[in-house]
Amino acid sequence: MKEVGTFEAKNKFSEMIQKVRKKGAKFLITNRGEPMAMLVPAVQDRVKANTAIDALIAFGKANPLKLKKGEELKSLIEEGRK
Repeated sequence: MKEVGTFEAKNKFSEMIQKVRKKGAKFLITNRGEPMAMLVPAVQDRVKANTAIDALIAFGKANPLKLKKGEELKSLIEEGRK
C-alpha cells in the first residue's frame, strides 16, 4: 500500500482513482504523517463484507440460540447492554 500525503492525493486524485480501478492499487492518505483515510477498491471490500456476512449466517444456522424455558430474547439483549 502506497502512502501519500493529502496535498499529493489532492493533486493526483484522478491518477490514483485510475490505478485503484485498473490495478487494484491501495493508498493510505496521511496528513503530516498521520493516517487519515484509505483509498481501496470498493469491489474487493464488498466481497470481503459479503463473505463475512455469509460466515455469520452459517454460524447462526449451525449454532442456533437456545433459550431456557420462560427466557425471552429481548431480556437477554437488554441485559447485555448493561
